[in-house]
Amino acid sequence: MNPFRYGTVVEDRNFINRKKEIAQIKNDLLIGNNIILYAPRRYGKTSLIKRILNDLKKSGVKTVYLDFFQVYSLENLIHLYASNIMENSGFSLKKIIKSLKTYIRGIMPSIGLDDGGKPILSFSYDARIPTEYSLLDVLDLPKKLKGKKEKWVVVFDEFQEINRLNGDIIEKQFRSILQFHGEIAYVFMGSKTHMVLNMFADRRRAFYNIGKIQKLNKISAQEMIDYMEKEFKKGDFAFKKGIFEKVLSYTDNIPYYNQYLASQIWQLAKDLDKTIDEELIEKAVNQILDNQSDYYYTLFDQLTAYQRSVLHAFLLEQENIYSKEYTQKYGLSSVSSTQRAVKRLIELDIIDKIEDKYVFSDPFFPRYLRLRTFA
Repeated sequence: MNPFRYGTVVEDRNFINRKKEIAQIKNDLLIGNNIILYAPRRYGKTSLIKRILNDLKKSGVKTVYLDFFQVYSLENLIHLYASNIMENSGFSLKKIIKSLKTYIRGIMPSIGLDDGGKPILSFSYDARIPTEYSLLDVLDLPKKLKGKKEKWVVVFDEFQEINRLNGDIIEKQFRSILQFHGEIAYVFMGSKTHMVLNMFADRRRAFYNIGKIQKLNKISAQEMIDYMEKEFKKGDFAFKKGIFEKVLSYTDNIPYYNQYLASQIWQLAKDLDKTIDEELIEKAVNQILDNQSDYYYTLFDQLTAYQRSVLHAFLLEQENIYSKEYTQKYGLSSVSSTQRAVKRLIELDIIDKIEDKYVFSDPFFPRYLRLRTFA
């Protein structure tokens, strides 16, 4: 069976090491420290934190996880957060309803059934009570429910998405409550690294100094190579020594893409009954480009002519993109126009800003551009 997993939370045998990060984060959370964990998308943040939460649950810690990519309104945030808290509280349905009615102003909770007959929590809202009151109350819910000897850990994934909900005001409302939750450990996670750093490292922002800022780096190249060698040996595949260094040259050693390409190589090697070599890896890469071609075409097709010009220049050179020399070299117009184009490319997740550098978010996309768009 193909052991390489991508596009989902990685668990058990598919989870690669991270022993140092796990130990460090667990220790911080158990003593009540807040953590801001950031890294670009597909570095494995969610898999890491889910692994840590599972470990903490086994030791009796109450854990709550909320992904802000699921949040589209204040009402939706209130509902999702309250539901996730109650789901992990261990309370009976009767006590859940009583607690929500007692502690959260402006909502009327009820229990219904989903299509599979599983109980689900639903809310209606009292129009006379401002929604921000309900939000403040639901943010305070973990403190209200926490037993004297209980430990709680709350994770907000992709927290930078709070900016879609009138960010500055909501940030201040979060801070006004969470600053009094010293006995509860919070993890704020984000993949838009420049936005995360702005939120938590800027003295003018509400979340300044709320916790320890920690960057999640890539898994070391050697660890990744050792893992691939071990898994392919288990599958009785023949491969050339040093061949998996070639794999990382295509994936930029980004965990998601390591797994994606390794999975394609596994399947090809099995189907063709072939030794894993440069030719097979090249076939697997081209197969990925074929699989992703509709998505890549759609991504490129929605760009304006100037955004395509900037993308073409970026494909050739990623340094000093706002300099006068860069502008002249690639026939671009004003720096302000380039800045707007780059902002749009970031919004579309084509490129990413990692601290002070701009990079392609998907290491296969520049190859697609070279071979099939700008060829």
